Amino acid sequence: MIASRRVYYNGAVYYVTAQCQKGKRILSSEQAKGLFFDSLAKFKERFGFFLFAYVVLDDSVSIILQADERNNISKVMQAILLSFSKKYQHRFGYKGRVWQGRFESVLLNKEHEVVRYIRFIHFSPVLVEAARTPKEYKWSSAMFYGNGKVADKTGMPLIDRYIYG
Repeated sequence: MIASRRVYYNGAVYYVTAQCQKGKRILSSEQAKGLFFDSLAKFKERFGFFLFAYVVLDDSVSIILQADERNNISKVMQAILLSFSKKYQHRFGYKGRVWQGRFESVLLNKEHEVVRYIRFIHFSPVLVEAARTPKEYKWSSAMFYGNGKVADKTGMPLIDRYIYG
């Protein structure tokens, strides 16, 4: 099956998700999640994309970002996912593919769509019973919403803009 071409718009906002290979819980350890955040923070700084929301679950990651035409989402996500894969394979001696095929993306055209997807990302840990409330889950951007906080002292990636809250 041929993959469809991605559509890029300068300044567009995208919901992006990547699944671990065959549903494996590759991101289940704190150390693995930390490696993913290292990659996310590194390429956020390098490419300068806006990061609206994120969540790292045991078997997947979801991000809402805005990239520009020089650094489109394919370039950004390829860098993040490949960097994490190499770090993970080296650290844990893992052989094989880390990610299940291509990442999926949805173009978010309207502000209410962005808000809906941010809420979905933040409630994902509750839905998979990893936390009782969104703000309890350490590996999500939910902690940045609703309290005016703009920086995280633990080194987690910073959220650039507030859509709601």
